[in-house]
Amino acid sequence: IADMAFVLVVGIIVGTYSTVFVACAVVIALQKGKATNGD
Repeated sequence: IADMAFVLVVGIIVGTYSTVFVACAVVIALQKGKATNGD
């Protein structure tokens, strides 16, 4: 059970990190698009 809990915690951490990274990339892409379209 301890091994399974460790794997679950690692999965949650990796999933959260990847989600934050992807969200930041999307926000940056959207901001760049708005800046170019605004000009």
